[in-house]
Amino acid sequence: TSPRTESDASNSSKHQRTVTSETIEFSIKEDASPRKFPKPIGAFIGSVLFKGRTQISETNYNTNIDSSLKGSGLSHQKLNIETSDGEKIQGIKIQPDPPSDKTIIVFQGQKGNFQSKEQMDRLAEIAQKTGANVVAFNYRARPTSSSNLVSDAMAITQFAMETTKAENITFYGDSLGGAVASVTAASLKEQNKGEVNAFIVRAPQSLAHASKLMNLPALTENPAVKAVLSIAQKAQKMIPRNAISNLLEKHFGGDFQAQTALSKLDPSKVEVLRVEDDPVITSGAEIWHDNKQNITCTAPQNTDKHNASLTELKPKNQEQGINALECLRKLANPSFNLAEQIKAKSENTHTIMSSK
Repeated sequence: TSPRTESDASNSSKHQRTVTSETIEFSIKEDASPRKFPKPIGAFIGSVLFKGRTQISETNYNTNIDSSLKGSGLSHQKLNIETSDGEKIQGIKIQPDPPSDKTIIVFQGQKGNFQSKEQMDRLAEIAQKTGANVVAFNYRARPTSSSNLVSDAMAITQFAMETTKAENITFYGDSLGGAVASVTAASLKEQNKGEVNAFIVRAPQSLAHASKLMNLPALTENPAVKAVLSIAQKAQKMIPRNAISNLLEKHFGGDFQAQTALSKLDPSKVEVLRVEDDPVITSGAEIWHDNKQNITCTAPQNTDKHNASLTELKPKNQEQGINALECLRKLANPSFNLAEQIKAKSENTHTIMSSK
């Protein structure tokens, strides 16, 4: 299919969109998010934190799409998004059948990669069980400041808002993505661009609390750093947990005050799920204790609780059988009923077969 170029009718100088049957190219021509000049140390920290995302070849990516969506009735389009500062980020839009006017944007954690088979399976499940469009993307490879991540989020959100009203959009932010989603949602409201729903899981209050969350594998495996840590330990001068947090707060992510951002949103449009006994975000209870939408979840004993899927997370003190994915469905697309959709499709198939 030959590509066609479309422009935002309201302001053609801001956005440009090129569409083929399988891919959408979308470019932001206006800087929609405040950008801060990255501090040198912050730039270094950012490159370390995001070094660990596994690269997936185009062939394997296509294989994962085919495998995850096969027989599901879901369709998809690949997204190539250019941000306001000229960075290219990749994404995907998964569309249910029947079509929906609701959209869930997935903000992944630090090492999340929507192109992986595991994540693609989860995206397909979200689309099927919520009946909403699902948009996911990867952050730029080497963010040098937290505002870079918000620029990426704003670009993908502006793409979604071309076809979906803000009130029909739900941000699903997981781990680090919860902080990005919170700040982006607040920014949209402050810019009078509408108010989205916010579904936050395993989120730190700010990126500073990501010290243990990040684990800094690339940094802590550095021989020189290991030697320094070893000397500190032998001298019984253990570095306080907050030491690295404070470094992150000062140089990378000081503007990621997620709870402050969420406080600016309508409480009825916010759900916050923290995972009990999460080995990574140990301070979750303290971070979110003031949020009335805070829900505590449990996960199976032999599960990696920080990476558990939404279906594995069971909110406490709610009716039997409810999981976190059902909580997301209630927030993002409350009128959707999967059982009714399956029944309707079955009856339609039976009618077609009978007519033959």
